[in-house]
Amino acid sequence: MKDEFAEFLAPPGPIQKMNQTAEAAQLSTAVMREVPPPPPLHGQTIPPVINKRETPAHRVMLELSAQGFMNKEIAQMLGRTSVNVNNVLRQPALQHTLVEECRRQAEADQRVVEIIKLNVAAATQVLVDIARDDKAKNSDRIAAVNALLDRRYGKPNQPINRNSEVDLATLTIGEIAKQLPQN
Repeated sequence: MKDEFAEFLAPPGPIQKMNQTAEAAQLSTAVMREVPPPPPLHGQTIPPVINKRETPAHRVMLELSAQGFMNKEIAQMLGRTSVNVNNVLRQPALQHTLVEECRRQAEADQRVVEIIKLNVAAATQVLVDIARDDKAKNSDRIAAVNALLDRRYGKPNQPINRNSEVDLATLTIGEIAKQLPQN
């Protein structure tokens, strides 16, 4: 998978001097823009070094994180260390973007749910039409009926019977343990 992201794996851009603290960098950036810096996300701390610019690799990390991948998984996909991914995703400038990307992903999922809700009646009608069609194959009609029943009542439980009529509710734990196969 590393080759898949090769174009995004350019060396990271310049970073601030190590002796400048993250808080001072965030404050100086906010003063320049005259906007208060956003607070870090809940449970996040400001990283020790603030990146001055976003790279394509940072954007890939951000999008993978918004899709639900863990930092360790992202690091494996991109050939980076999990510490690197963690520090990138803790950048104050990227955290706002991460929240927006998560919202965008959720809105896309919500649109799919809305499309399904709008078409449930039509899809159900198709199943009913197939089930009632005398010219359809019996296997297709049975599949349609089963699909309708499963969607309304759920798939039925299939109890396992080992050629013995035993009421498990009346057995003790020791008697049930004797019924289990021995390895």
